[in-house]
Order: sequence, then structure tokens, then C-alpha cells
Amino acid sequence: MSIGSQKDLDLTERAGLAGEATSQEVVAGAAGDTADAEEHVGNLGLVFGVGFWIALGLAFALGNDQSRAWINHNLAWVVGTSVVLIVIAAVVILTDWVKDRDTTARAAVLVLISLPVLALLTAGALFMLPAPWQLIATRSVMLVVLITTPAAMWWLFLAQQRASLLNEFLTNLQRLGLLETQRVETAEARSTRVGSYLQKFEAAYGRLPTGVHEDVQKRRFEQYSPEDMVRAKAPLASSAVPIFMLIVVLAIGWLITLPPLHDFPRSSVEPRWLLTLAPNVTPVTVAFLGAYFFSLQMLFRRYVRTDLRGSAYVAVLMRILLAVIGIWVIEAVASELGWSGSELLIVGFVVGVFPVVVWQVIRNVAMKLFKFALPTLDSTLALDRIDGLTVWHQSRLEEEDIENVPNMATADIVDLLVNTRIPAGRVVDWVDQSILLTQLGAEDVNSDESNSTRRQLSRHGIRTASTLLKTADDKRTVAEIAAFQEMAKDGTGQSVVPSLISAVQTSSNLALILRWRGLDCPNPIDTWRQRMV
Repeated sequence: MSIGSQKDLDLTERAGLAGEATSQEVVAGAAGDTADAEEHVGNLGLVFGVGFWIALGLAFALGNDQSRAWINHNLAWVVGTSVVLIVIAAVVILTDWVKDRDTTARAAVLVLISLPVLALLTAGALFMLPAPWQLIATRSVMLVVLITTPAAMWWLFLAQQRASLLNEFLTNLQRLGLLETQRVETAEARSTRVGSYLQKFEAAYGRLPTGVHEDVQKRRFEQYSPEDMVRAKAPLASSAVPIFMLIVVLAIGWLITLPPLHDFPRSSVEPRWLLTLAPNVTPVTVAFLGAYFFSLQMLFRRYVRTDLRGSAYVAVLMRILLAVIGIWVIEAVASELGWSGSELLIVGFVVGVFPVVVWQVIRNVAMKLFKFALPTLDSTLALDRIDGLTVWHQSRLEEEDIENVPNMATADIVDLLVNTRIPAGRVVDWVDQSILLTQLGAEDVNSDESNSTRRQLSRHGIRTASTLLKTADDKRTVAEIAAFQEMAKDGTGQSVVPSLISAVQTSSNLALILRWRGLDCPNPIDTWRQRMV
């Protein structure tokens, strides 16, 4: 047999095999469609069959005097049961209908039909209840919503978007220059260091395929898709347990704040809906409300940033416990401070939002009664000195053991990129600012005087360490260099610019900052000396 004939035979066999496979796929698809259709018809038949017999039984019951009297006497329960059955039937029918629809149609059914109908049916069922039970049912629904909302955010958290997070993480590492071999670093040391970055990512978002490790080590960067990622389960101890503990604490707090209704006082307004949301107002419950007020906003912000993990719920649990303990202590010394009931309530809410206020109050009382001062918890270089950093960011950074500006200046940028989900450019800018503010010192940074070094630098657009080095390196002539050095002076009239430039270059994070911004700034002091010769 000739080579050409052999090739034709191979092609024919392959075509036959392909045709057979295609036929099998078509048959399998048809069988699947038939099974879906049979299931669909079966569900609808079950719904209509049950509905028919219920309607027939109701018709016979209404024709009998005794059963009709029983229905009139228990009308609320009959209507409630009917509503439940109708909802179940509607859910079954809609489930069958949306199976073959796209995501847009499913979302439209959920938002425009399912949720409004469910809300109307729930409200109707509540109104059908007797007046006392209306209040009990409404408060119970409110308690369930308040207790489960934080946990619901976690269940809806989209942490499975690891593919996009991994692509962003590798891009940031490459821009920082951390995937390249560093000076005085062997190939084995680089492999270990890069592997540690991937291990940090896995600790936060689950295990990665082995191929990802090999690609990164060999500098083969790809656009990973969700199909490339393996599904990894989050450890129970780091996620579910803190959430369960928080639910227990929230249930106790809300049951004390909105206790079950036993007595129904007489009122001229029927129904007495105001009793549903009337809280038990005490300093402890108000402190709990303050902690819940702050925590709910913090959880929502972390939810939309895909940064919601077990540590966030541990922070909420700690805030609630510290708020309750703190208000107990303040209540004990309230008489010494001369606070009235309304003042104590306001302080309780503030303590819930900012538990550190407790120590400030105790410190002031100790100075007043015992004439000695306790250590302050306020940092001399607090994080609020950094531009663009809010109280929400401070709360998040405290979880990463960053409590002041020097901590931020020496922070591990890779850890912040993995754990906080704060945009990389913002993290780099905060670290860049912190390097400069740390060298300026607490007195100069906290000073409000118009001639402080920070304000003098800000007038020239210098707010970060990299900007200081770049601006200094751009000075070409002797006159420009002299004018730049005269920009900021100390109390003796000496220029602080040269010493400040030398100081910021000692920061361990400065090389990463300059690499990120694409700057190549040698020591400006050496450049000035060469130009002034």
C-alpha cells in the first residue's frame, strides 16, 4: 500500500471516529434535554395536582356549615397556610422557568418579581395576625435581620475570584522588581523568596496549582483564568468559628437591646408599631449600638473590596467586648466625673465606636484623683498624619500591626498587597509619605505652624520621599541647587534639605518605591557636588 493510500485511510478512519463521537454527543445532548423536559413536566404536574386537590377540598369544606365556621374562626391560620403553599408553588414554577434562561433573565425574576412578592406576602401575613402578635413577629424579623446581616456578608463574599487577584498580585510584584534576582542573591535564594510570596497568597486565598509556581519561578507570566485555579476550602478555624462566635454575641446584644415583648401597654394608636423598634436604652446597650454602628460599616467596606475574612469578624467581636467592658468601668467612675444619665449615654455610644476613649477617661480620672499620669495610648506620629488615610483605613491597618507612621514606613509591602486588598498605588503612596514623615520627626509633623518643614516642603509640591529625591535630582545649576537648599531651614537658620535627603535614603522600602514609580535617582548630594565643581 502506498504512503498516499495509507494517509487517505487514516484520514477516513479519523473522520469516522469524529463522526461517531459527534453522533454520541448529539445523542447524549438529546437525552439530557429529554430528561430536563420530563423533570420540568413532572414538577409542574406535581404542583397542579396538589393545587387541584387542595382547591377541591376547600370547596367541600366551604359547603359544610361546621367546617365553614371553623375556617372563619381560624381565618388567620388558614390564610397563612394558603400563602405558604402558594409561595412554595410559585418557587417551584419559577425555578423550572429560569433553568434555561440567561443570567439577565434570572436577575430580573429575582429583583422584579420574587423579592417584591415575598415582601408583600410577608407584610400581608403580619397584618393578618392579631395586634399583639403583629408586634412580636415584626420584632422577631428585625432581630433576625440585625443578627444575621454581618454573617450574610461573609457568605456572599466573592473570595473565589482568585484568578483576577493572582494576576493583579503578580503584576504588582513585577512592577516592584521583586520577581527579579536581587543583588548578591543566588538562584536558590531567589527561588525561595519568590516561593514565599506565593505561599503568602495561598495563605490568604487558598492553594494554587503547581503550574502557577513553575510559571512564576521561570518568569512565564500568563493571564490566568478561573478554570486554571483549583477550588480550595477555607480553614474552619480561621473563617467559620469567628463568625459563629460573633453571631452568638450579636444575638445576646440584640436580645438585650430589643428584648422580647411580654406586656403590651395601652395606647391610643392601633397597631402600636412604635413598640417594635423601641430599644432598651442603657449605657451598655448604647455602647453595643455604637460598636455595631461602626462594625457594620467596616464590614461593608471590606465586603465591596473583597477583603472580608475571619480576621474582620474577630475585630468586630473584640470591639463589642471592649466597648461593653469599657462602659462598665466608666459607669463605676461616673459619679466622680459628675456625669448625668444623658451624658453617660453619649459617652457609651462614643466608646462603642472608639473603644480607646475608655483609656483617655480613666487617665484623666487618675490625674484628677491621684495626681499621677498613666501612659497614653496616643502615638506621637499617628496614622492620621498621612494624607488620604481615613479612620476606616486606620482600623484595617491596625489588624496588620501598623499603628503609627514609622510602622507604615517599614511595613512589608507584599504583605499589605496580599492581606489588605487596598489598591497597590495607594499602599505605595502611603509608605512613600511615611518615609518622609518619619525623618521629619513628631514635633515637626504635628506642628501647625506655617513655617514647619513639612509645610515648607508642601508649598513646593513635595509630600513624599521619592518626590524629594526626584526634585533634588532635577536641579541643574548652582543657583537652583542653592535655592532648593534654602527652601527649608531649622531654628538656627541652617538648611535641613541635605540631611533630610541623606536620611530618607536609609529606608529599606525606598528602593521598591523608586522601582514602582520608575525613578532612577542616584544620591542627589553626590550629583550636586559634581555640578558645583
